[in-house]
Amino acid sequence: MLSLRDLRFLLEVEQAGSITRGGASLGLSPSSSSRTMSRIREILRDECFVPGQGGLLATDRFDRIRPVIEQMLRCSQELTASSFDPARTTRTFRISTVMAEVEHVLGGVVPAVLREAPHARIDVCKNENEFEALFTRRADFSIVTGIELPADVHYMNLYRLDRVILLRRGHPLTRIGRALTPEDLMRCGRVSIRTGRLNSWTGPDQSLFPSERYMQNTRLSTTRLNVAWEAMRHTDLICICGWRAAEIAMTRGGLTAIALPREMNATNPWNMLIWADFMHHDPACKWLRGIFSDWSKQEKARVESLAAQGKGPPR
Repeated sequence: MLSLRDLRFLLEVEQAGSITRGGASLGLSPSSSSRTMSRIREILRDECFVPGQGGLLATDRFDRIRPVIEQMLRCSQELTASSFDPARTTRTFRISTVMAEVEHVLGGVVPAVLREAPHARIDVCKNENEFEALFTRRADFSIVTGIELPADVHYMNLYRLDRVILLRRGHPLTRIGRALTPEDLMRCGRVSIRTGRLNSWTGPDQSLFPSERYMQNTRLSTTRLNVAWEAMRHTDLICICGWRAAEIAMTRGGLTAIALPREMNATNPWNMLIWADFMHHDPACKWLRGIFSDWSKQEKARVESLAAQGKGPPR
């Protein structure tokens, strides 16, 4: 007998044109995907797909049964949605991220989650590959900077990454008495905040120093913000980071934030909540996305209020 997961698997294989890629979208290994397809073939006693020029192609038999499969999955989603009750759920929501500002985000999200779902849990973890964590079901969501995301993830903009210079109070850069230039920053040793993404987005100082060799002036690199803050309190190292991370750092004492040189103040990317396609219709995840959406609106209002008071990210 075919399960609902088997039916989802068939649709994923058709969309991907590959048994391996279709299975990966459901968290299956290549060997598990192959075994699943073999079992489905035995049950249906027919091939659902045949090799084509661009990958696997659906057979006439699969074209005839596809509407039935889609209808069954829609009914399943409706039944699941009607049975989800935040007040009674005991689900653990897993969020993978190495972002510095995650404490700021979750500081706003967790209270709302616990008000509506007092028995739920949130597990915040770090993975070497944030995208792989989503596709292998080690995480339900990831919070990342929206640069070179995989094509098959869904996303929600949370807030723009307003990059600033974090440094100790009394640092020589704060006493120059004129507008800073990129050359001023290039003469300073830096702390680089690492994101764990090796190929596309290594950290907030990426792309700001194109004439340098990679991390040429980095004297300390870390994913641990408290390590960076303590080092900068006692040295002339500087750090390019998001303003919300700088906000947190400045509450610990001894540090301040100043604006980047005008020439370096390029359009900043967004920080995003992302999730895999197979989680998109999960009612529990829809509910949690609503919590994040409400927080992002509150965060936008907070930043606009600070700007009206002449506060917020330095300009």
